[in-house]
Amino acid sequence: MQLSIMRTMPATPDGPVELSLVGSIDLGTRQALLDAAAEALTLAKGLVIDAGAVDFVDSTGISALIELRQMAERQGATVALSRQSPQLQRVLELVGIEPQLSA
Repeated sequence: MQLSIMRTMPATPDGPVELSLVGSIDLGTRQALLDAAAEALTLAKGLVIDAGAVDFVDSTGISALIELRQMAERQGATVALSRQSPQLQRVLELVGIEPQLSA
């Protein structure tokens, strides 16, 4: 499956970088998401992920979101989901991490 990642730079100097995701977060796209997040965190101390167009997420995708959050915390940065597709929201609720990632 595929994942399109678009980066939007902060509106203010201390604002977060936004990553807009379209597609699937799974084994095949996990590393691309982590790489994009790592690069974004070199540009700002905050990361907002717009996941409103994520149409599929598997356990590898969930672990990538958790790893992404841990990466940000190690760097003293923040990460939050600004929007969640119904598919992603349902999975996050099932595994009990939805409140930890919501904006």
